[in-house]
Amino acid sequence: MCLICDGFTLEEVLERDAATIAEGGFVVQMVQGSDGEVDAPGWAYTIGLLDSAGHPELVAAGADVKTSGRLLQALAGSVMDGERFEIGDTIRLGGDVARVGAVHNVQFRLDTFNMWHNLKSAGFLQAEELDAVQIVMPHGWFCAEHGDRQPLLSNAHARVDVASIPPNRATRRARERSHRRNRS
Repeated sequence: MCLICDGFTLEEVLERDAATIAEGGFVVQMVQGSDGEVDAPGWAYTIGLLDSAGHPELVAAGADVKTSGRLLQALAGSVMDGERFEIGDTIRLGGDVARVGAVHNVQFRLDTFNMWHNLKSAGFLQAEELDAVQIVMPHGWFCAEHGDRQPLLSNAHARVDVASIPPNRATRRARERSHRRNRS
């Protein structure tokens, strides 16, 4: 999944991403979680929406990177077609509802958006400052065991690259009961 692991240089990856942005307006950067497993929680974010559409970049965190990547690909495509996603908005995703949340400025100084910064430093992006919104995925997309893996990036202490500690059994059971009640 990582082009650099496959033998590309950072410069080649940056040029490839820049070409994708020039052609389609954005690229989705997927980042595997700490344990390196494809289905492990990680995060994904867009690069290019600020320049191409004057829209904050999108980030989704906590689900497996494939899910996050597909979600952002679809939403970024909508942005390129004129859709806007503002903090506080809700987004219908089939029978579920996601919401658009803020991203705390500390995330812009961490490795959360590392490739955005690399492209900016290389001169491929024009935006003066990074701006992003989080797509907070519906709670129902997570099982009771992994419901706490989605960090809320509006919190200055939230981190995308630290695996969360799973809740204990009593907490999981209480959540499961609550979910059953809410679905009834």
